[in-house]
Amino acid sequence: MAHWGQNLPLKWILLEHLIEINKSDGNNFINLSDMENLAKHPDINMIDIDEVKLFLRYQHEVGNIIYFEDIQDFIILNPKWLVDAFRCLVSDKIDGRLQHRTDWTKQNGTISESLITELFKSKCGNQFLDQKENLVKVMEKFDILVKIAETSSYIMPSMMPPVLFDEAVEDLVDKLCLLNVRVKDKTFKPGQYLGTQEVRLKVKIVTNIETIVNDPNFIPIITY
Repeated sequence: MAHWGQNLPLKWILLEHLIEINKSDGNNFINLSDMENLAKHPDINMIDIDEVKLFLRYQHEVGNIIYFEDIQDFIILNPKWLVDAFRCLVSDKIDGRLQHRTDWTKQNGTISESLITELFKSKCGNQFLDQKENLVKVMEKFDILVKIAETSSYIMPSMMPPVLFDEAVEDLVDKLCLLNVRVKDKTFKPGQYLGTQEVRLKVKIVTNIETIVNDPNFIPIITY
């Protein structure tokens, strides 16, 4: 509630009202150029682009819109629209043709770019499909989707199978111990047991641990 009771310029209030009118007319998103044109309305007369961006940042902070400066041409006027797009990817009501795909999220928490396209198409028509690229970028910002490096696939954390933290750490430790792993001033040789009870690990979770384990040039440094 950092902005509660804050005095706002009248033109900001008028521009916010104009955005609400656009939302009521069914406009769920807008690009920066069109937003500038709205701000130049004679009753508003906001012609400084820096002020427009400041206004957009404020609206984002209070939850009225979704705006990121590195995705300026995709300003979401209706946050619920993004939620509806996300539901296309996680709903249990799935086209039978897609149930047995190997890139299906419920099996391992991953989802391919082609499957995202098919889910948008089969469940939501074209309302999200035409903006798939921008929607995926915004979902990455919110960690709804996490890109797997050097692939066309993503991890959807909300759909990953549940696992106990201790089990995940133990599995990671077992894999790292296949290598020469240094923990502070000690070196653990391949095959040597590294008990999770003796060592508190501070590790960077990686997307594909198997790739790292199979890389003979990778020697991780673990601190505790």
